[in-house]
Parts: sequence; C-alpha cells; structure tokens
Amino acid sequence: MNIKKSSDKKLAIAIIIIFLIALAIRLSIFDLRLLHSDEGVSAISFVKPLYESGQYRYDPNLTYHGPFLYYLTAFSFHIFGVNEFSLRFFGMLFSSFLVLLIYPLRRYIGAIGSLSAALLIALSPIFTYYSTFSSLHEQFLLFFELMAIILFFLYLENQEKKYLYLFFISLAFMLTTRETAYSIIALSSLFFIISVFPYRKKLLYFLSKNYRHIIFAVIISFLIFATFYTSFFKYSDNLLPTITKAVPNMLKTSEESIGHQKPFPYYTKLLVKFELPLFIFALIGLFYFRKNLFSKFSAYLLVSTWLLFSWVAYKTPWLILHIMLPMAIVAGIGIQGIYRKIGKHIIPILIVALIYMAFTSYDINYINHSSQDNELAYVITTPELIGMVNRIYTFDKDAEIKILSSEYWPLPWYLRDYKKAGYYGKIIDNPDADIIIVKKEDKEKLLEKVKNEYEIEDYQLRYGVWLTAFYRK
Repeated sequence: MNIKKSSDKKLAIAIIIIFLIALAIRLSIFDLRLLHSDEGVSAISFVKPLYESGQYRYDPNLTYHGPFLYYLTAFSFHIFGVNEFSLRFFGMLFSSFLVLLIYPLRRYIGAIGSLSAALLIALSPIFTYYSTFSSLHEQFLLFFELMAIILFFLYLENQEKKYLYLFFISLAFMLTTRETAYSIIALSSLFFIISVFPYRKKLLYFLSKNYRHIIFAVIISFLIFATFYTSFFKYSDNLLPTITKAVPNMLKTSEESIGHQKPFPYYTKLLVKFELPLFIFALIGLFYFRKNLFSKFSAYLLVSTWLLFSWVAYKTPWLILHIMLPMAIVAGIGIQGIYRKIGKHIIPILIVALIYMAFTSYDINYINHSSQDNELAYVITTPELIGMVNRIYTFDKDAEIKILSSEYWPLPWYLRDYKKAGYYGKIIDNPDADIIIVKKEDKEKLLEKVKNEYEIEDYQLRYGVWLTAFYRK
C-alpha cells in the first residue's frame, strides 16, 4: 500500500474520532443552560412562525441577521419537534463539522498540525460554549467560510471547475448567515489582490480563459442568495434593500455600541483567560507563516480579524469565534513547526496543553456555565428562572398569564403552550389573572391594583434584572 495513502487514511480515521468526541461533548451540554434572551426571540419571532405557517420575511433594518439559521432550525423542528434539542442541534453539529474540515488542510499544515488543530477546536472551551447558542449565526458562517477557503485553494492547485463552482456556492451560503460575512470576504479578497498584483498578466489571461465558468458560478451563487433573502421568492421586493442596506446597517451597528462597547484588548484577554494553549501555539505559528501561500493567508486572516474585531467598539464575546477559526489553523501550523524541530518530544507538551483545555472547558461548560463570574455567559438567563417556569407549569395550559414587565425574554419560549399568555410590558388596569409577572420594583404598584389573593415570589431573570411572580391562590 502507498505509504502516503496509508497515513492519510489513519489521519482521516483520527479526525473522524475527534469529530465524534466534539459532537458528544456538545450534545452532552445542550440542556444545561436555560435559553438566552436572544434564543427566545429567535425561536418565537422567526423559527416558530416559519415552522408553523412558512411565514418569514427578512428585514435588513433589523439586527437579527440572515435567514439560513431560521430555515435550518425550522427544518430541525420538523425532524425533532419543537423543543430545546431541535433548537440547538444544528448549531452543535456545524460547530463539530469544523473538525472534519481540518482534514483537507493536511497538505498545507501537515498531519500533526491538522490533528492538533482538530483537537484544539474539539476541546476548545469557547467553541464548545457557544455551540449551544441557538440564536448564533457564527457556527454556520464559520463552516461556510472554512469550506470556501478549502475550495479556493483546491481550485488554485487543481484548476478543476467543480471547485470553482463550489467555492462560489460556499460564498453564497456565507452571505445568508450574517452581515459579518462581508467583512471576512473583504479581508480575504484584499490579501489575494495584493498577492496576485505582481502576476496580474497571468490573472488577466486566466480570467479571459475562464470567464464563462466564473459568470455561471456567480449567477448560481446569486440565485442561492436571492432564494433565501426573498423567502423563496415570496418577497421579491426584499432583494434590492438586502443588497444595499446590509453593509451600511452592519457599520451602523458597529458604531452604535451602546451597552456593548468594550476596550481594544477585550478579545485578547478572553483568549488568554480561556484559550491559553491555542493562543500560545498560534503565536508560535505566526513564525512559520512563510512556508506556503495557505500559511501566509492563514496568518494574515488571523492578524486582520484580530485587529478588526478588536478595533470595532461593538463587542459581544461570541464574535471572538471569527478570530479563533484562523487561530486554530495557525496554531496547527505552529505545532507542525515545533514537531519538525523536536519530533516526538512535542507529545508531552500537547498532552499537558489538551488537559489544560479540557479542565477549562469542563469548568465553564459543565460547572459555571451560567455563573455571573463567567465572562462568556453574556447577559445570561439565570438558573433560578427555572423555578418560576416550573411553578407556572403546575397551572393548566388554559391559565391566564399577564406579563406586565418590559423585560421577559426568553419566557415566551417556555410559555409557548399557554395560549392565554399576554405580554403588556407595563402595569395595566384590571391586572388580575392566574399568574402575573412584573418587574420587582413595580411590585408595590401592582399590589394596589390586584383584587385577588396571590402567593408572591421574586426571581432573577438576568443578573441584576428581577421579576416578581404573583400566583393566584
């Protein structure tokens, strides 16, 4: 048997095993956290109507991003039913798929580097933590981003037309996830524009020879984009606003960072705190970036995304995933470089690094997943809210519920079967009901208006945001 084919087969088997480990870890934590408020909004406002009646319309003026997540989750509802598992399943699956996509990179970063990058993604505390956030579009964007990168380099290598078409299809799906895709595509394009400038005559020759295939690939890509953003051509008038407003709205959101403004080193501090082995190996990998074009591109993408996302004032912790994807690849390059110098002596170093990652991941994903001290648990729903939910579940489904607080997400998800649940957002006249939920600071105002007798309990919705529930006796 060919030695190279034999080693490739062993690497493929190892990466499949790592993929299964990654998926098992993610599946084991899917129900440990209550839904985030954003998950509740996504599920009730977009996915559930799409599942029940096929009703969904993308609005480029809202900040709920692209349609791919909603269609895929609605499909998940059809498979698994309307529950937390189906909400979170495809996010966990696509997060794990990133491990499999490392395999084609073996030709650029080496077998040891590929194996290491796969392990770093599988065991990553941050990749794992955000894999179960059903409202995050990042898992899908990163998958299609890495797929596009692989296909582009395969096309450069083999000049096979199938890679060209699949590359443009991957770009189309990237753009159906969220507006951040425009930034990633722009950064990547800049690298290749600079790289090919000395060879512009060859580029012009290539374009003249292949322009028909490029045009057809672009048309296919555009049709995929249009299909999703027009809700399968139900709202064809959506297409132009989507094209013209996506980038301006993304820039506007980046500038209007009220409540989400963070300093420049924010993501770097998170990396050092939660992903120290990945951080160190990636820094080492930057010294090996000259090896080939792929290594140069990976190093460039890491540095450019790191600088861009650190510079933008608007920062939420899950956006760090855009930095971590190229970081995992560059870390693999670094580990491969070390391996070439010290051989098998790198094994104890890797074991220590992976054990460190595993313990960190276990702490934030299994123990302190909803702790106020966990910086990844951003405006998280507190575990004590389950007390309110379970108490409400002791009432019949036809119970009348009046929610008089402006803060209540993700309660609509948990109360989705209570058809008489009303969301008023303020104290109203005649507030009596089987269950009343109000802001804690409005408790006394409500007591002046209710006529029935109630049991009263306080709950923390999010840290610092309190609700009071009135249960009719």
